[in-house]
Amino acid sequence: MKIFISILLLPIICFTQVKVHGGEHIDSPSSFYSVKLNGEEAYVHHYKVYEPAYDMEYNFVSYVHFDMDQPVEVEVTFKDMIDPNSTWLSPLQRNIPYKIEDKVLTFTIDKPQKLILGINTVNDKYQDVEEEGILAIIAMPKEENVPNVSDANVLNVLDYSSPQRAFDQCPSGGTVYFPKGIYRGQFTVKKSNTTVYLESGAIIRSNETPLVIKDKDHITLRGRGALQTNFPSTNFVLEPRNCDNLTIEGIIIRMGGARVHKNGVKIRGGGFAVVPHYCNYLKINNIAVLRYPHGADGIDPDNCQHVEISDNILLTGDDAICPKTMEEPYVPMDDFKITNNVVRNGQASGFKIGTQASSDISNIVVDGLDMIHTGQFKFSDRNRESDIKSLLIKNATIEYAEHSILQISAVDFMGTTKAFRGNINMSIKNLTVYKTGKEDNKEKFAGLFLFAEPGYDCKVTFVNLVVEGKKITSLKDLEQIGCLPKDKSKIENVKVVFKN
Repeated sequence: MKIFISILLLPIICFTQVKVHGGEHIDSPSSFYSVKLNGEEAYVHHYKVYEPAYDMEYNFVSYVHFDMDQPVEVEVTFKDMIDPNSTWLSPLQRNIPYKIEDKVLTFTIDKPQKLILGINTVNDKYQDVEEEGILAIIAMPKEENVPNVSDANVLNVLDYSSPQRAFDQCPSGGTVYFPKGIYRGQFTVKKSNTTVYLESGAIIRSNETPLVIKDKDHITLRGRGALQTNFPSTNFVLEPRNCDNLTIEGIIIRMGGARVHKNGVKIRGGGFAVVPHYCNYLKINNIAVLRYPHGADGIDPDNCQHVEISDNILLTGDDAICPKTMEEPYVPMDDFKITNNVVRNGQASGFKIGTQASSDISNIVVDGLDMIHTGQFKFSDRNRESDIKSLLIKNATIEYAEHSILQISAVDFMGTTKAFRGNINMSIKNLTVYKTGKEDNKEKFAGLFLFAEPGYDCKVTFVNLVVEGKKITSLKDLEQIGCLPKDKSKIENVKVVFKN
């Protein structure tokens, strides 16, 4: 199967949704893509906005979204000549070969996966949002068990006066089905043990949270469609509450939030993507979060337990994956399995625990995390005592660590940080850091910033740490390659152990 993509990135408001069948060619003057596909059908979406009012900048990243069950050749044509020295296909550790000829870049993938292609943009702190070519490639496994609209328990929203009427009448065990199209408004799931299915090309968009799921159990949200908040809404795109056995799978989340400033002071933050509250046995699999480069987190489970976050791609303005305990009553953070995720964030952290943390943390496993830009691991407690009892990070990569590789402290910003209050038992195995900010961001790059309050037992164990091609077996190794600057780094009351 071959996909041919022509990209034109311009600072205009444009929405294009194209469904392409084998052999058909669609070329629309409003499209940023010209697509030709031979073989399996694919779906291509693009939405890019720049908004000058109130000094706000806003855009959705470009992306192509398709199912595959055989090798796919992707051909990307950029608007300018492609510079090989500032072009990359991430995650780098997959080492996917590509060929560049003038404005065309070609590569092949043999299995479903999530990739980020950067064209004519250096993967460091210097990002030109007017010119950079960032393309998310979301190759999904072939979709199975698609609901049959002829089934009596499948309610096609087009058969009702409004989608909400379908939710009102959906029986337990039923499915509310959104065919392709744009559905404006906020809709509420009314019964437990139901499914919401978004066909590819179906978009629910609203100034508010598009889909409300509250006090309902055994809910599944799936498909190949999208949820979207409108610009400049700062509401969460998806904020389920008190929902056990909730599954979110396969869909696209597009954030409309913006940073709003008045006299140079931020007065509103970005709308976050997925923020579940008090949801146990939560599964978030194979979704894409698309909003870059400004404000807005990706997946932020709050007071949740027994959580699986796997095989997702997140391009966010702020933290990508950030479990929290942000509301009372606080629930211990327990049993998280976070596997095989690809993230790129405009600032902050690829993986963070503790933006708000007021409970103990245990049984957290992060296995397979590729952080493409400004990636770092961060653990903070807002100066409230909490223990990180057991946390394992393994098989991770950081392609550009802007501020630090690892930070432990009580608040986000190193200039005003306080000491972490609590015991820490953390292991980081098989971490590869390709590039750090020691040169282009040397004024802020700390390498390691580990700052705990005296009296607690805090230990970080690195097993097989590689930084910029150097195997790190001691703090002295980090010092020798310039990744532990004396005036920026801090290691106080935290024991650091290195193992092979």
